[in-house]
Amino acid sequence: MRGYTRYVNFMRRLLPMIALLTLGVVIAWPLVNEWKTEQLAVLRGKGLTADDIALTMPAAGQPAQIQVMKPEFTGRDEQGRPYKITASRVLQDVQVAKTQTGIMHLENPTAKMTLDSGTHEIVTLMAARGVYDPQKQTLTLDDNVILTHSDGYALNMNDLFVDLVKGLSSTQRHVSGVGPMGSLEGDSMELRDKGNHIILHGKSKVVLTPQKS
Repeated sequence: MRGYTRYVNFMRRLLPMIALLTLGVVIAWPLVNEWKTEQLAVLRGKGLTADDIALTMPAAGQPAQIQVMKPEFTGRDEQGRPYKITASRVLQDVQVAKTQTGIMHLENPTAKMTLDSGTHEIVTLMAARGVYDPQKQTLTLDDNVILTHSDGYALNMNDLFVDLVKGLSSTQRHVSGVGPMGSLEGDSMELRDKGNHIILHGKSKVVLTPQKS
């Protein structure tokens, strides 16, 4: 009998709590959807589209962050050539996101840039992490950065800074590459015209492979 009484008392306390929780979810759900709509509109203002958007719970003393899943950004450089940036996820501080000018932290970013609108030449950049500045239209890649050219060339480096509008990029760390015409190494490097021109600095080495006539 006592056990049954305790059970009844427990249910009397539990049921109102469940009812309040359900009511809270019902009230909050439209607000969450409205918030998602607003944030997706903010992203569209930056030229971004995304599969989904969510608010992450911050750690103690840290700001809340917006989490954007499978974002895609498209734009054009000074010569009108298109480029596209994608990632598995983007994180951005909520306070910064409201200004529409803050940088975005990308996971597994990929950038594709067309060298000439009249050809099919494409440069592709991949890395483990990246930081994208939508206002300056710059991309900073870090950790296992790989640049590939549709002609068969590949460059490997630790980091790379890319000015998407001007088509310029550079790294101050060691770089190595290989392609149909040979291989190269350098202490640092500049890429101009989206990789059409490579400038090596410091201790450098270029090995050319003889081409068949």
